[in-house]
Amino acid sequence: MPNIRILIVDDSSPIRQAISSLLTEEHDMQVVGIAPNGRMGVEKVSQVRPDVVLLDIEMPEMDGMTALKLIRKDHANLPIIMFSALTKKGATQTLEALALGADDYVAKPSMQANLNAAMENCKNELVPKIRALCGRATADKEVAARVQPANPGKVSSRAEVVVLTASTGGPNALAELLPRFPANCPVPIIVVQSMLPLLVKSFVEKLQSQCRMKVLETGAAQPMIPGIYVATGQKHTVVEQVGGEIHILAKEGEPDHSHLPSVDILLRSLASVYGSHCLVGVMTGMGNNGVRGCENVRSLGGEILVQDQASSKVWGTASAVLEAGLAHGVLPLNSFYDHICKRILASKSIPVLAAS
Repeated sequence: MPNIRILIVDDSSPIRQAISSLLTEEHDMQVVGIAPNGRMGVEKVSQVRPDVVLLDIEMPEMDGMTALKLIRKDHANLPIIMFSALTKKGATQTLEALALGADDYVAKPSMQANLNAAMENCKNELVPKIRALCGRATADKEVAARVQPANPGKVSSRAEVVVLTASTGGPNALAELLPRFPANCPVPIIVVQSMLPLLVKSFVEKLQSQCRMKVLETGAAQPMIPGIYVATGQKHTVVEQVGGEIHILAKEGEPDHSHLPSVDILLRSLASVYGSHCLVGVMTGMGNNGVRGCENVRSLGGEILVQDQASSKVWGTASAVLEAGLAHGVLPLNSFYDHICKRILASKSIPVLAAS
């Protein structure tokens, strides 16, 4: 299989050199071009025809946001990963870049403190994303041809809690789905979107301005009532039965199979409280965060939905759940809302506004 061709666009020469050295150590990757600003980066895309572009945001002459718009005009499907600074401004810019068509982001390594550790962390995050974005088509087709949903349509319990999990492509998918729910939606919706803590805060603020339901970031224990709860970064979100109330909270903990927050830990806690009344939607994203938890939910009678390949930016976690035989159904993103509403209202007559 040919190497993945990578273009690095960043104004920092040390960053360009360091990232280039790290990526060329990979057997299936080749850095075919570098550029110190967005203008040259746009030119290089046509010259070197990369399979993926790593694009910094803050650069002279032309910044990454402008370059992103120009690249997207002629290369709609070219994977683009943004380098995001670990600042409030960087978080806001990253969400804007994702909305403009960037596929994913990585935290830009600091050239201070422990540079070797920072670069290793960057590599550990960047390499899987490059492979997922550039190798998704073949893997997706192989999985889709091999497996089908298990026992579709056999769930009868009403959903009393909804969980939506996502990673790559998730911010845009969730921003499309969540504003459709009305203010009087009668159940809580818990969202686990894998991202850095600063980005979670900016993402919550964005959703608060778009959604009719109340949107909160998880933190200290609180009674769980209808609303949208977004799992905070770098902590595990769980639910607990406290007397006659169900509480949701985020707590410190070690990564679970490298995941923090862990969807598996959340789903196990939900299954123990809600049993068959739990509905899980596995959306666009990479990795296996949540597969074991879905097994636990399904074993107790809960429902598992996965987003289909065509509407997913990366069909990784969803395909893993499907391949494990845990999914009751495979739906395009634009069908999630209607299905979830049907499950919420299975035994209640509560007016939910029609999707716009």
